[in-house]
Amino acid sequence: MESGRVWNAKDIGIPSRACKWMTNGFMAINAKTGAGKAFLRSIYELYASWGVDFVKLDCVFGEDLDLDEITFVSEFFNGLERPIVFSLSPGVSATPLMANSVSSLVNTYRVTGDDWDEWSAILAHFNVARDFAASNLIGGKGLKGKSWPDLDMLPFGWLTDPAAHEGPHSATRLTQDEQRTQMTLWCMAKSPIMYGGDLRNIDAWTLGLITNPTLLDINTFSSNNQEFLDITTLNDVKTEGHNVTKVPFTYSLAITECTDPKVSGWSSEKYNQDLERICYKSSTQDQEEPFCVHKRELPIASPKQSSIQSEQIWKLKSNGTLVNGYSGKCATVGRVLDVGDLNPIRSWVATHTERGLTLVILTPSITIF
Repeated sequence: MESGRVWNAKDIGIPSRACKWMTNGFMAINAKTGAGKAFLRSIYELYASWGVDFVKLDCVFGEDLDLDEITFVSEFFNGLERPIVFSLSPGVSATPLMANSVSSLVNTYRVTGDDWDEWSAILAHFNVARDFAASNLIGGKGLKGKSWPDLDMLPFGWLTDPAAHEGPHSATRLTQDEQRTQMTLWCMAKSPIMYGGDLRNIDAWTLGLITNPTLLDINTFSSNNQEFLDITTLNDVKTEGHNVTKVPFTYSLAITECTDPKVSGWSSEKYNQDLERICYKSSTQDQEEPFCVHKRELPIASPKQSSIQSEQIWKLKSNGTLVNGYSGKCATVGRVLDVGDLNPIRSWVATHTERGLTLVILTPSITIF
């Protein structure tokens, strides 16, 4: 009841829009009606009266995007004298284009599905972190401050299992090297750092990792954070006390500004009868085979697709550039270390007011910064 008006549950919820991960009773709130607004207002007035500092609103982002509810809650928080950190979840199917519609309304928003203690789950975050950084969304304008893409909690320490209704009962399955790599990527991407394990049962090594002063300093005070493809060394770099191994290189897809002269060189060609592939060959690559991606592996816009669809996929332009619709960046190809069957080496770069340039090299077996 509000101002003498009585509403029922049927006036508040939208049964046809059930939450994707919890369909039994979890549904969208109709934030356009008086009933829905009164319901939301009553909840957040209660939270504010309790002195709550952080609110995570679930089932409103990613594949459950509900801009009306996000906007209403954001406006309510904006009217409070005391700030409340406003976080969105989940992040399945989230894109930088989608994030642009909510980043100024909130403080953090999940950009991936749930992150569990398997290397394959962490590996899936590398490209996501790269794309959101390339779209200049890290530290963008947010609710009463800034906003941050959220890569999810760190599955370290003593955990339960996915979908289990008991626990925690087992140590993380990630190796120490994998945990170092994840913590470093999260800090370089300036993701919110939230510990997912049981703090009552944390060992000294894990505590040391999540409180590493260098990583937390990078997470807090660095800027211009981006994945960085090309790593070169000067001839006079001193290597005393270090083993230097020559390794072969391979080519890898990367995203950069469309003003970069290296983005030109893409073309479409027939391959294996009716199949088509998109290939890249730079002017300095005359003696080498082009780098090619099959069209089925890279969603290419067609003239029949709507503007909304085409904004989330790649477009091959007549000037030889391959443009990503939601980030506005262009694809290029550069050399990366070939580690065979292992996961490819990735690197990030950032600037720091005191440290200057920070370069981090990431692999599942070693992290260097």
